[in-house]
Amino acid sequence: MPLRYDVAVIGAGVFGACPVHHLRQAGRQVVLLDAYGAANSRASSGVESRIIRMGYGADEIYTPQRHALVAGVLR
Repeated sequence: MPLRYDVAVIGAGVFGACPVHHLRQAGRQVVLLDAYGAANSRASSGVESRIIRMGYGADEIYTPQRHALVAGVLR
């Protein structure tokens, strides 16, 4: 594992893993970090909940990003 990375992605759920996959395909050195590890029961994209948020109210900047990520996953 390298000691230096081009990108750090926080959160190993679907919306963290997707950009990591694409960044690594593009040749970037990427580290994926999650407080509880990948595929944990507290993840919003795991277990029974399988939540994908599309509306953030006052934080609407995230909504277009989520749509773009979902489109990339479904490609």
